[in-house]
Amino acid sequence: MKKISIIFVMMVFSAFQAIAQEEPVKEKKGVQVSFGYPVGSAGRNSTDYINNFSFNILYGINGGLNGAEIGGLMNVNDGNVNGFQMAGLMNMNSGRVKGATIAGLSNISRKGYSGVVVAGVLNYTQEASTGLGFSPANILTDSLTGAQIGMFNYADRVKGLQFGAFNYVRNSAEVQIGHLNYTREENGVQVGLFNLARKGGGVQVGLFNYQGEGEDGTSIGLFNIVKDGYYALEVSANESIFANLAYKMGTEKFYTIFTAGYSSYNSKPVYSTGLGFGGMVKLAENQRLAIDATANNVVYDNNWDTDDDGINLLNKLDLSYRYRLGKFSAFAGPSLNVYVTRQKVDGRYGTINIPYTLNDHESDHTKVFMWVGFNAGLSLRL
Repeated sequence: MKKISIIFVMMVFSAFQAIAQEEPVKEKKGVQVSFGYPVGSAGRNSTDYINNFSFNILYGINGGLNGAEIGGLMNVNDGNVNGFQMAGLMNMNSGRVKGATIAGLSNISRKGYSGVVVAGVLNYTQEASTGLGFSPANILTDSLTGAQIGMFNYADRVKGLQFGAFNYVRNSAEVQIGHLNYTREENGVQVGLFNLARKGGGVQVGLFNYQGEGEDGTSIGLFNIVKDGYYALEVSANESIFANLAYKMGTEKFYTIFTAGYSSYNSKPVYSTGLGFGGMVKLAENQRLAIDATANNVVYDNNWDTDDDGINLLNKLDLSYRYRLGKFSAFAGPSLNVYVTRQKVDGRYGTINIPYTLNDHESDHTKVFMWVGFNAGLSLRL
């Protein structure tokens, strides 16, 4: 194994030495066969020729390709590659690659590619490229128009798609889909568990979203952190849950809501915890119209240990007019309530105060109540 590693390092070193030399005027050639540079049909002059078909039993170093090349271990070209190239371990090209390049280990292209590059471990490219890079790791130090698909993807700028576990774009990206997505300027779409953008401007969908600057973007997730975003703490009341506390985070266009409430029913305590989303429309400098949707789990008489058979869910759609004075805002408006419960008190469904019903329906040990109520309160922008 050690001998094989040494031989492989020597092959790569000799390849770098060959392609580092000053590029001569190259001639076109039909076919070349190499056992291992310089043992081949073109000998030490192999970098002087652009081949239509190239077959390298172990590895070969040639001047370029217009056609097809197959290498047992490695193909090296000191020039452009146009066509199809396949190697057991590595393809290394100093010129631009147009077509399809496939390697068991890695593809290295100094002047970029136009087409498809597929590798078992790594695709590394230095200049702007167009097409698809498919490998566990795709590294492009310039811009990409196309797609990178792998576990780790890196590019300076992407006009297209990055799809992988970890996606990194040094400047801007159109679409990133993965577990962790990072870009300095988010003016496209990020979809993942963790989305990070040093500057806002696009759309983020994930569990955790971070935008470093600006409110121009939209973050949709459980935790949305925006440097110049919207954060507020609110107290409110409605006809069913008398005292409510809510925390909102995100931007005015879209924010996440965490809620907690307290009330009483039949002389017993009632608690609620909920989660939701909302957004505001600017009416004037100090006036907003907000729409909030929340789902709230209701706990009656400290019975926190419930399962699906004890469902007790209050769903609310609140429309509120808001008037702001400094960091404080007063708000009020109507609410559409849909209450779904399987819990009973004294033989009757429900554990909260229901003023009246527009509609109620009972089936399969579950009852649904619907009514229009109100919401009112105060908000402090943090």
